[in-house]
Amino acid sequence: MEDNAFLIIEEWSSQERKTQDKIKNKRESSRGLSLEGVFLWASLPKTERRQSAVIIPCVKDLDGRDAILLVEKGKNLKHHAGQMAFPGGSREKNDMTPLDTALRELEEEVGIAQEMVEVVEALPKEYVYSSDFVIYPYLAYINGDDLFDAISLDEEELASAVLVDIKKLPLPPKLRWMKTPQGVTVYPEFYLSSRRMVWGATARILWRLIRKYYMNTGELCL
Repeated sequence: MEDNAFLIIEEWSSQERKTQDKIKNKRESSRGLSLEGVFLWASLPKTERRQSAVIIPCVKDLDGRDAILLVEKGKNLKHHAGQMAFPGGSREKNDMTPLDTALRELEEEVGIAQEMVEVVEALPKEYVYSSDFVIYPYLAYINGDDLFDAISLDEEELASAVLVDIKKLPLPPKLRWMKTPQGVTVYPEFYLSSRRMVWGATARILWRLIRKYYMNTGELCL
């Protein structure tokens, strides 16, 4: 398979991490946001599943293109090593809400602070059957200039990040049907290049986003 260079607008390596000091703004709790789907972690029933949350960073009208930021997990991680994902991670003790978790991880992993994004919607939760995670995704807008100025990858967590032109993704994606404890589940696969594929829970979140917005309205983010 040939690399789809036209699909990837920009790529960053964790080896290019910025060395200058960054201004850290005090983050306020996401509990104050008027957004359906933001709830307290403590309000959820107790579960043995690992709890996590992600941000789907959407850049609108980047030279006429709509784009999504995806990250490539580091090769030495315990969970999901080398996989393509959205910025995010596991719940920590001081996180009040899933959105707090997602925004904290967004800044820690790629250097984008809460003040740079506009969180617009909570998407349905998704399960990672292989590692028993539940993921709470949040769609957010980010200005293209802010993204390019701020992005700085955590080399311990990430190998790289890519900005993907959503309209260049081959649609529909390749679909696989697999058995899970909950029954038969459809697994979409998005091929970004010969060495990068979006699959698993991240691909299911991306496919749901595309079906909800882009395929129905012609716009990635409303």
